[in-house]
Amino acid sequence: MPTKRGVRVVLLVEDEALECFIRRVLKALGTQTRIVRVERSPEGKGSAKAWVTKNYIKEVKAHRSKVRHQENIGLVVGTDA
Repeated sequence: MPTKRGVRVVLLVEDEALECFIRRVLKALGTQTRIVRVERSPEGKGSAKAWVTKNYIKEVKAHRSKVRHQENIGLVVGTDA
């Protein structure tokens, strides 16, 4: 059953700067979001974009399994251009 608290969001980002940017955008849009988890690529472990791309698949599978339970969830992915 959907919650009345808005949307629960998981952030999948390359770095802290993207995380802060996404938080500000969500706040500016006035959406009722509750960020429950932030997945940030580990520093010094290769390409951050490749890490995000690899973990994107896992996150989508996890989110699709929760959609069946009628949860208000969202996945926001951020990478540099």
